[in-house]
Amino acid sequence: MRRADYAVALQDADKLCSHDSLPQSTVARCGGLFNSLARAVNQKKADVGIEGPALTERSRQYYEKAITMDPDDVASFEGMANVLGNLRNTDYSQAFLPHAQEMLSTHPRVSSLARALSGMCASMGDNVMALNYAAMWQRTALSDAERDAATAYVSRLKETVDRNNLRNAAGPH
Repeated sequence: MRRADYAVALQDADKLCSHDSLPQSTVARCGGLFNSLARAVNQKKADVGIEGPALTERSRQYYEKAITMDPDDVASFEGMANVLGNLRNTDYSQAFLPHAQEMLSTHPRVSSLARALSGMCASMGDNVMALNYAAMWQRTALSDAERDAATAYVSRLKETVDRNNLRNAAGPH
């Protein structure tokens, strides 16, 4: 997508998502659209006149509404976990985590939700919890490529946890 297309995409998303009575699936789609725009802005692939964090916050609001409208929509939980990982807002993430854990226990074979929760926990600095979700992602991966990606991620998280443990065992300098 060219840079100019992002501005048009923002206008289209604003137009679509501004209606008062949207179905839940459209509200969830709005969360995804604003998250994609935020990612493009944050990666300097686009300039739409709105900062990435503001777009991410809009995405969070749409996912929150989508989850309220349909608390069984796994994809909205996954989207929200990805957004919260990007926001790095510990308060939002900690409030969301029990609901996401409940969703994951209801749908334990949804590897993409485990992956998203792992990333969210890692962004909060909770590498042990991130490692647990990453191991779940690894066990439930749907393809060899996904399992390989999960295995590599688990390895990186283990290194981080080990490094942190060594640093904590050494004490203050």
